[in-house]
Amino acid sequence: MSNIVFHRVTGSKKKDISLDVNDKYVSLHNRREGAMVVNFKGPEDKIMEIYHFF
Repeated sequence: MSNIVFHRVTGSKKKDISLDVNDKYVSLHNRREGAMVVNFKGPEDKIMEIYHFF
């Protein structure tokens, strides 16, 4: 198993936030014209952690 890291940039390196998520909870799907669909599936506590990150 590997991890997927989401990184939120705020404009200040001190306030930038990263979230490391196990890839078993995330599925990535490429779509046309550069769009990507990200689906999350897993225990409620993990999904809520991801939800609050975004």
